[in-house]
This record gives sequence, structure tokens and C-alpha cells, in this order.
Amino acid sequence: MGFLRNSSRISLVAGLRGNFYLILALLSAAGIRLLPTILSWPYAVGFDTTALYIPAMLKGPPTLGAVFTYPGLHFLILWWAYQLARQPFVILDAFGVLLQAGLGLSSYLYARTIVSLGGKSAFLTSLVFTLSPITLRLTWDQYRMSLCLIAIMIAFVALRAKSNAKRGLAIPLTVLVILTNPLPSVFVLISLIVYGSINYLHKRPSAVELLAFTIGAVIFGVQQLSINSGGALSTTIPLANVSLATGVSEAAYGIGFLIFTSWPLLLFLPLGFSRRENSPHTSWFLVLAFFAILLVIVGVYTIPTPFIYLMASFPLAMIVGTALKKFQSDPRFKILFAFALIFLAVNAVTYVASSPLSPTGYTLLGQSFRYYFPMGYQQSTVPLPYQKDLVRLLADSMALLPANSVLYVPQQFYGLALLTLNPHSITVTDIGEVNPWLPSPFDSIRGNDFSYTIWFIGHSGWYGISSIPSNFKAMQFEGQFALYQITS
Repeated sequence: MGFLRNSSRISLVAGLRGNFYLILALLSAAGIRLLPTILSWPYAVGFDTTALYIPAMLKGPPTLGAVFTYPGLHFLILWWAYQLARQPFVILDAFGVLLQAGLGLSSYLYARTIVSLGGKSAFLTSLVFTLSPITLRLTWDQYRMSLCLIAIMIAFVALRAKSNAKRGLAIPLTVLVILTNPLPSVFVLISLIVYGSINYLHKRPSAVELLAFTIGAVIFGVQQLSINSGGALSTTIPLANVSLATGVSEAAYGIGFLIFTSWPLLLFLPLGFSRRENSPHTSWFLVLAFFAILLVIVGVYTIPTPFIYLMASFPLAMIVGTALKKFQSDPRFKILFAFALIFLAVNAVTYVASSPLSPTGYTLLGQSFRYYFPMGYQQSTVPLPYQKDLVRLLADSMALLPANSVLYVPQQFYGLALLTLNPHSITVTDIGEVNPWLPSPFDSIRGNDFSYTIWFIGHSGWYGISSIPSNFKAMQFEGQFALYQITS
């Protein structure tokens, strides 16, 4: 028996040593996301987490039609998790840490398999990816996109397997991406057809890539096309025509965002990028440039370019890994790589611990991108130091208002309002997101003696609202917030 125990212990130690860098990549990723989770407790960081994911948990399962489109599958996962543990903030925090760990693990496997790096170099590549500001931005609240990136990297790793059974794993993973988020869906479909076609031309196995593309493209096409009330075909993809000047301006703004968030990775672009390389991350990067630069300049506008660049840390990190493979013995490269990695690590730790009320010095340089990149990680729809006051005011308002009242809340506060005890069963109405580029939803509220809302005090300027309508009468204050009666 002692011999068996010793043999098991030796096998376990050998297994840990053999997977040391893989485990290190996973733990490093989980650790960097666990830090803001601890600092933000008992709340969760992220805009979408509070504004969208909490209502998704509380409102019941999405319909089958919603699951087939957007963002129903993700909402179904959240609702199911809420049935197991009715602690929304715990669920959101757990998802954030698990997704960050999954990204770290999948990027390590991709670097090992596709970029063909050794364990140490693959770990360093994964660490660059994990510490990238864009990756941290993703796991702040873009859980759907994070899930897609994990599935995409594992799918391309599976396509390098020798057995058809393992290669076939790419098909359900592609379908998962298609059902989760439209932007990475477009990218993965183009990458699959390019990757598969090149393999076919070089007489390498390509059937699974082309089958995954075909199945994914059919599902994506059915998703996008629908019959509107007028009997005409329509699409859920936003498209608009813009002038040359507007297109150039938007493309330049996006490039500025990419430089601000990714300049340590862009340093290695000339060293690691090759158009001749048939790798998924190469085609991914070219597709990214096409949608965020070329397409916009010629006048076709889909979504703001910074949102497109949220998919950039994956290809850029793998380009860094390629450069590491080529030049790892060059002393000058080692100095450059160490400089980039130290900056990324210091910036990541200080950023995830920072509040928008006291941004880091580097984050302050990106003020023009604040609507796409939070100026501090410690915020949800409001700075977390404010959230306790908001929650208290919601609770006091629910207890104070009579039963026939209607509390109109912006989307930013709706999830928190649903979590608040409502003893008088007052009606809580979501009036939509307060957004500086859209008309104020407060203007749509019809005032009467029983209409109320909650917003920041006076001329706060949050979300572009610099003044309160004249028929808003402040009734109660709590910190930075007030309960307003909306008179006629």
C-alpha cells in the first residue's frame, strides 16, 4: 500500500511539473481578475453586469427564439446559474473570474499548439494576453465576447488535432460563438473559410474547417434575416453610410483607441506579423483591420470602431508570441519584451484596483475613450464608492412611495432596483439607457403626482446629463443621488 501511495504521489508531482506553465497561466489570469472582485465586494464591477445581466437573471428564462438569436443563450446561462444560487453578485463575480481564467488557459493552449511555442514562451504569451488592457476590459463586463474568444481559441486548437473526433469539436464551438455574439461570429466565419481554403489548396485536411464554416454561416444567415411587419427582409446587423471625412475621423479615433490600449503589443507587430503565415490569428488581425479601418473609410459604418478593437488582444498577443519564438535569444529583444511585460503588469494591477473617482495616471491619458474604456475598474454603472448610497436610496424609496406610484429608473439603475425589496409593490419601469448620444429618456416620462425617478444630484454631468428637468422635484437625498417627484 505504501508503494502504491508513493507511486501515486510521484505521478501527481510529475503531472504538475509537466503542466506547470499551463497551471501558472490559468492561476495568473484568475488572480488578476480576483483582485478587483475582492476590492469591489459585496458588489460586482461592470456596466453590463449590473444593467443587463441582473435583470436577465431575475426576469425568467428567455424564449427559444431569443436563445437562437441575441443575447438569449448567455441570458439562459445566467438565469440557470441564478436558479442554483440566488446571489447575483456572487454569480457575476464568479463568471468574471472563470472567464478570465478560461481566456488565460485557452490563450496558452493556442500559443502552444498554433504558434508552436514551448511551455515557458506560451506562458509569457498568455500572460501578455491576460494583462492586456483590452482583455481586462472584456472581463470587466463583456462576458459574451469573452466566452466567444475562449470558444474560438479552443476551436482552432482542436483543428490542429490529428483525429477527426477531436477536430470535430470545432463545429459545436463555432455554433456556440454564432449563438452568443454577432461580432466574433463574423470574424470566426471569415477566419474559418480563409484557414480552410488555404489548407485545401495545399492539400492539407480542411473538411472540418469548411463544414464548421458552412454550418455556422447557415445559422448566422438565418439569425440575421427576418421578416418585419411590412413583409420585407431585414437584418439585425447595424449598417450606415458615412461620408469620407466622417469615415476617416472614425477610423483615426479607433486607431487612437487601439494605440492607447495596446501599444506594448503593437511594438512587436513588425517582428511577429507575416501575411504569408496561414494561422487563424493572422487572418483575424486582417479582418479586424478591414472592418475597423478600410470599411469605415470607404463609408460603411457598422458599430463604433473601439468595440471592434475589443477583439484585438487575441491576435496581437499571438503576434507577440511569434516574435518571441523568432527573437528570444536576441538581447535587445529581451530588453524590449521585459519593458513591455513590466508595463503591462504594473498597469494591470493598478488599473483593476482603481476607481473612476481617482484614475491612474495612464488611464487619464485616455479620457477621450472613456465611453468605451472605463476610467477605473472599480465601477459598475456608477463608481462603486457611490453604489452603497444608491442601494440605500432605492430601499428607502421603495419603503416611502405609496402603492400606486411608478418609479421610472434608467437602465443603469434598473437591475439594482429589481434586487431591492418592494413592500408596496410599486411599479418599477425601465426607461432605457441614459446615453450622451441619444435623447434623454427622462424627457419621455409623463409627470403626475405619482411619478418618480432616481438620478444623480443636480449638474453632475454623469452620462452626459448636465441638468435636471425643471419639473423634477427633489424629495430625498443620499450621497450623490436624489429621489425626484416628476410633476406635471
